[in-house]
Amino acid sequence: MKRDSLSRTLKRFGSDPSGNMLILSALAMPVIIGFAGLAVEYGSAVALRAENQRISDLAAYAGAVAYSQEKSESRMRAAALAVVTFNGGNPANADVHLVASPIDPDSFAVRVDLAGERPAFLSAILNDVVTIPVNTGATALVGSAEEEGGGACIVA
Repeated sequence: MKRDSLSRTLKRFGSDPSGNMLILSALAMPVIIGFAGLAVEYGSAVALRAENQRISDLAAYAGAVAYSQEKSESRMRAAALAVVTFNGGNPANADVHLVASPIDPDSFAVRVDLAGERPAFLSAILNDVVTIPVNTGATALVGSAEEEGGGACIVA
């Protein structure tokens, strides 16, 4: 008797469509929330990249202006690292060096590479990624000190 009653109840429950959307919503919600979380993490890393690119551009320009005025690599590095610090970057993560110009091999350019990372919260749950690396770089050509503005030019 109980078995027939249980059987009828299960058949009635299975044929009743009134709770279908609730079940589908409950199954889809973790996936939707997961994708939203990953989008927020990626957006955060993109925002950090834009900020670090701006800092790299400014630091390379400042280093090129300093080098064109004094022809001193130590002054160039100090100027570039001061700009990194002033704009909220970490000077320990900045690499400033004098390189050959990518346009004219007879002249110089200042290259600034800035490394950073953004913590990954949701990605760390899904795999072993704990941080998202964000690296940027900028190159500024060194001109002569007689040119207006110090003669520096950022190379995109």
